Amino acid sequence: MENGSSTKKKKKKKKKKQAKKEVNPNYHVDAVLALSWNRSYRNLLASASADTTVKLWDLSRDLTASGDESGGAIRSFQVHRDKVQAIQWNIMDPSVLLTGSYDRTVKTFDSRAPDGSVGAMLGADVEAVRWDPWDPHCFFVSLENGYVLNFDARTLSSDPARSSSTRFTLFAHDGAVSALDVNPHIPGCLVTGGTDKLVKIWNVNETGGKRDVSLVTSRDLDVGKVFTAAWSPDDALTIAAGGSKGKLQIWDVGANAGARKTLATKLKNASVALREKTGDGVVGVASDDEDDEEEEEDV
Repeated sequence: MENGSSTKKKKKKKKKKQAKKEVNPNYHVDAVLALSWNRSYRNLLASASADTTVKLWDLSRDLTASGDESGGAIRSFQVHRDKVQAIQWNIMDPSVLLTGSYDRTVKTFDSRAPDGSVGAMLGADVEAVRWDPWDPHCFFVSLENGYVLNFDARTLSSDPARSSSTRFTLFAHDGAVSALDVNPHIPGCLVTGGTDKLVKIWNVNETGGKRDVSLVTSRDLDVGKVFTAAWSPDDALTIAAGGSKGKLQIWDVGANAGARKTLATKLKNASVALREKTGDGVVGVASDDEDDEEEEEDV
């Protein structure tokens, strides 16, 4: 006789699908994934969200006040069809925004006339975007598939589905390129970080319209999967990086003799003087958790 319990079909618990929240023009209804502060109009902050919108905030207003006129975002843009992962103001053209999304598009538009956006369709989800501080028309975008692309916004179409040519394409990491920054002191010098746990420095040279991209140096900074990496605004070859281990590391790339040699001409042209350095150039920054552990040991 068969066991009756075995013949009974197990009822599967149905997972309740969360109703999609309706987009609100005054505030985000899902996670905020990226922020960008406008350096020229210092009261303006742009935000990108998983609710598919980009919003513009006036920090001089009371954002906690109730009512459409007194609080909330001053503008809301819906230029993407999926989560907006990355955003940045153009430093040289401060009314222009650059955005990247999980809908596999990158777009740039004037915040005063968002209907005039141009963009490109990409081969993977966007991880990070950066304007080139040395060229107001060009920008970089890093992708989940390990690539970094460079575009000239003047060549892009209002229809992202149209084929758009890149200025150059770089296979940077085995896995997502989750961190990207352009050196503000030295033209054509990039830092990338990836889920492969590496931070890499790249040198971009342009001769006769052709661009040559080479790896300067790379390093595992022991931060886990790299989530962010940024050049110092004060020192030409110093980088801060953080990742999945919850650690922050400062890397002085100038301590690497090979990097100093490769970038010597650019450093000279930029009037950047580097002193001879010793050590490996990495400085760890203690986390709050590490401080707590030390205090417990002292007790």
